[in-house]
Amino acid sequence: MKVGFIGAGRMTQRRLDNLPVGWEPVAIYTHDKITDRYAGRDIDALLVPSPAEVIDQSDLVIVATPHVYLNDYAWQIYDAGKRVFVEKPGGIPGDKPLPPCKVGYNHRFWPGIQVAKHAITGEILHIRGVYGHGNADRLWRMDPKLSGGGEFLDQGSHLIDLTRFFVGDVMLSHAMLTTGTWDTELEDTAHFILRAGITVIQHSVSWCEWAPIFRFEIITKNEKIVVEGFPWQRQTITVTNRNGTSRWIGNWQKDHSLRLELSAKDGATSEDAQAVLVIIGEAYG
Repeated sequence: MKVGFIGAGRMTQRRLDNLPVGWEPVAIYTHDKITDRYAGRDIDALLVPSPAEVIDQSDLVIVATPHVYLNDYAWQIYDAGKRVFVEKPGGIPGDKPLPPCKVGYNHRFWPGIQVAKHAITGEILHIRGVYGHGNADRLWRMDPKLSGGGEFLDQGSHLIDLTRFFVGDVMLSHAMLTTGTWDTELEDTAHFILRAGITVIQHSVSWCEWAPIFRFEIITKNEKIVVEGFPWQRQTITVTNRNGTSRWIGNWQKDHSLRLELSAKDGATSEDAQAVLVIIGEAYG
């Protein structure tokens, strides 16, 4: 598989380090200078002067640009008859729907999430999630002309997708978007409630979590499942039964999600991405 990239930031670096066996990077286009993220990796031979050349040389093109460009590039690739993989969130609210493609919601393939998916034995009653970090000032995501939205679009999209991964379609009941720390017109924190039948979902995401956090709780009629931490540091999963007995069934310190989702059959699709963007668009108004 010959793979091209449009965009040469952190996600392209991570993708290059996590390509499946037999996938060969052949071309990269970026309108930004190559940063020190590529220290130790010689990509000069892969750089081409236009997106068209990436598309021409590749069987599949991975689009890893700021959010506002994702949709347009996806359509260019699709219209040229090539396979498309777009990084999350796949665009911004108000974009036309993506063409048929895969979208990079890799958290579905975090080990704790995969184990949790198979550990559930009862009907899901509640889901709670907390996700955040404190590094937003160093990211292009703070620029609305590039990001198209704030933390709700950035990490809130991941929690919405994970929720849909467990319960299917959801509806937005309420969202509170605030900016308390950063000098930006975008929200740096979002608290929101979703509904799916009897299931109530409460999530919080923030660029003001000075100690990065990921915690995803699933409460069913039979058990409580808690996935906590990041797989490249330490991710755990604990299951507690109705009688209060807990069992610790996972402890991971490696993240293979970026490699797994590229070739997986149950990865997020353009339809999944569109459903997430509709919810975020409702909150943005």
